[in-house]
Amino acid sequence: CVGCVWFFFGVSLQELSEIVERYQAKGTGADIDSPSLEQARAKAKERGCNDLAEFLETDIKQYQTEEPFDCGICLASTHAYAMDEPAYATTLTEMSKAIKPGGTLLIGESYWIKSPAREYQEFVGEPSGTYRTHEENVLLAESLGLRTLYAVTSSLDEWDDFEWSHHMKIENNALENPDDPAAIEKRDRGRAWRSAYLKWGRGTLGFGFYLFRKE
Repeated sequence: CVGCVWFFFGVSLQELSEIVERYQAKGTGADIDSPSLEQARAKAKERGCNDLAEFLETDIKQYQTEEPFDCGICLASTHAYAMDEPAYATTLTEMSKAIKPGGTLLIGESYWIKSPAREYQEFVGEPSGTYRTHEENVLLAESLGLRTLYAVTSSLDEWDDFEWSHHMKIENNALENPDDPAAIEKRDRGRAWRSAYLKWGRGTLGFGFYLFRKE
C-alpha cells in the first residue's frame, strides 16, 4: 500500500501515525475531540511522520474531500455519521463516496453473537449501537454495492483484554484522583458495566472487522 492515501477516524487516531510510518502513505484523521487530536499530532511528531499525517478537528458529517481516498477506516465510530440503527448503513454509504472505485473500507462494528438477555438490553439502553448479527453486517454492506473481501471477529480473550484493560485504567485513575468527582463517577459507571459484561455481555456481544471493496 505504499503511496496510498488513508482516511481515518475512530477508536485511536494515534494509530494513524503507525500506519503512515509503516507504509510511507499519506493519511488524514478526523475527529471532534481536541485532546485526542493533540495527542495524535504529538505522536506523529514523535515518530517523525507529521509531514505524512494530517489531523482535522471537524464533524465528519460536514467533511468533504476534493480527491477521493484509496482506503477509509472507521473503527467503532459509526455513530459519528448517524445514531441508532441507521448508523452502520449511513457510514458505509457516506464513506464510500470518499473512496476511489476499487478502493477499500475497513469497518469495525459490533454484532450480536446471540440474542441478548432482556436485562442486558435494558442495562445498555438505546441507542445500544448493536442491531445485527455478524452475517447481517456483511449482507447489509453487500446490499449497498460493496464487495466483502475479508471478515474476522474478535475472540473472547480479545474481548476480555479490551474490557478489563479499560476497567483497570478507570480504576487506577480514580485511585490517583480521589478528590475528582468525575473520576469517581466514571469508576462507578465502569464497575456497573463490568458487572453487566460478566453477567450478560460476555459471549453475547461481539466485534467484527470488515474489509470491503468499492466496485
